[in-house]
Amino acid sequence: MMLKGKKTMRNKRKEITNQEISIIKRLIDMKIPNQEILGHINKSRGDVCNHINNGRITDIKKGKIGNNVKMATQEEANHFINIDSIENLLIHKDGYLLGRESETLEYKESFGGIKDSRLLQTIQGMANNKGGYIVFGIKESNDANISKRYKIKGIDEKEQNDLMGDNKKISEKLQSNFGEEVKYKKECKTINNKTIGYLKIEEAENKPIINTQGDIYYRYDAETKKMAKGDLVRILNEYQGKILKPILYKFINTILENGIENSAILNIATGSIKGKSGSFLIDKELLPKISFIKEGNFVEKNGAPVFVLKGDVRTAEVVRVNIKEADIYNIFFNKEDIDANEAKRCLEVIAESQCKWIPMRYFIKKANMDKEQTIEMLKKIKTTKKSYVKNHIEVLNNDEPVALSDTNIFIGKIKKKQNFEYLIKKDADINKITKAIMSLEVKDFDSKYMLKQLLWLHRKYSSSKYVTNIRKAIAYVDKSLFE
Repeated sequence: MMLKGKKTMRNKRKEITNQEISIIKRLIDMKIPNQEILGHINKSRGDVCNHINNGRITDIKKGKIGNNVKMATQEEANHFINIDSIENLLIHKDGYLLGRESETLEYKESFGGIKDSRLLQTIQGMANNKGGYIVFGIKESNDANISKRYKIKGIDEKEQNDLMGDNKKISEKLQSNFGEEVKYKKECKTINNKTIGYLKIEEAENKPIINTQGDIYYRYDAETKKMAKGDLVRILNEYQGKILKPILYKFINTILENGIENSAILNIATGSIKGKSGSFLIDKELLPKISFIKEGNFVEKNGAPVFVLKGDVRTAEVVRVNIKEADIYNIFFNKEDIDANEAKRCLEVIAESQCKWIPMRYFIKKANMDKEQTIEMLKKIKTTKKSYVKNHIEVLNNDEPVALSDTNIFIGKIKKKQNFEYLIKKDADINKITKAIMSLEVKDFDSKYMLKQLLWLHRKYSSSKYVTNIRKAIAYVDKSLFE
């Protein structure tokens, strides 16, 4: 009786549900091999004791089981087998992919290079959401008689080489466009005798990713567009929570270590100190006059009130870590008052920058060095990017004056402090403005106005084909103001 009971229980566990039958029918229709279908079904069942065998798939295929069960939809099957994996994304039938575009999937007919603005928007949108795949070599069907389908077209050898080429170029382009790292993977695969390529975009750790134009793109269902206010608020709240949690945990751990009865919280703005044993208030007029001293040291300073701190007291220097090229421009445009050590760190970053035209003189001045001292410092930097360092030394040694020109109509407008935003009517005006800037002497323009206008110009057009001339103009102003 017991053995019979166990057999009955085991058979009951292995009964196949109508939902599983409907999914299996769709997977059979997708021409997925029996063994692969079996793997998907048993994976969803979990415990090996609940697994079914290959015979069940064969019985469904022959109509012996679930003959009256309706076949699942494509979307239901995709969801069941986890369509987000690249293997499932590439499932195809009769030359067409069976998957559809979604918030984690975008199809593109070709790969036109990482500079494609629409591609950059999609990368940014996916990084700001959950990540996803961008697949190249897929053409949307234009047959009006059928629903939207995606044909496997493939990409040519040049596109394959461009996609799989120098990782550094792609990483640098993403870095310059977003001001921070966007993680990705890339690969080419052959399906249906055609080669397709894809980028897998990782979800960003620090959201939102913002491009140099100040726009925030987000990946919605099968489309990328500027982020809605509600999504931005949600992401900012999530980020705030991510930042605050470690701080709160640190305070809580400190309180637990000291004991709740021995701990209190000081509000340095109001002077209020509150704890389990009660609270008291430090007079507001007293707060800025309080001196903190190390226990055991004697201090007398015009009768200033003194708080005694137990333990070691150390002074700390606030430093900027992991300086990036975007930080260099921000410091320059805002004329941040950095100390000599930080200025030297900035010069080290500049030396390894691929960009030849980048502000340097401001940082040389802040580092309290002259040109010769700077060149010696650059030569001593240990780096594999010797060619970049050489370029920057050449720029420093170039003392040739820029020829003045009074034929440029923008010279007078700049002298009158007109906004670049209103001066640029067409793309060709960008080059004319940069040439006008480099035709001016320092006495001809207001430094505050010029830096503000260059900041706008740099952010607006840093991803355009005019970026080199814009950077030359910035470097020229840097040289004019700070050399």
